[in-house]
Amino acid sequence: MAVIGLATLGYAVVEWIDASDKADSLQAAFLQANLAGLRSTAYAVSTSVGFVILLVGTVLVVFGGVVSLRSNEEAFF
Repeated sequence: MAVIGLATLGYAVVEWIDASDKADSLQAAFLQANLAGLRSTAYAVSTSVGFVILLVGTVLVVFGGVVSLRSNEEAFF
């Protein structure tokens, strides 16, 4: 469980970085379009709170896996 949680956490961090880069690119394109007069206003684009929830959830999975492993070790010894 802990290994799967760590893998998921790593994947979530990589995806958050990728989404942030894409959001920055999209924000720059909107700003450029606004300056060219193609759009009336520039929109703000950023990663949302969903990524924070995903990261917290994966940390909880890792914690649950570690706690489960520790409780299983005590049962065997």
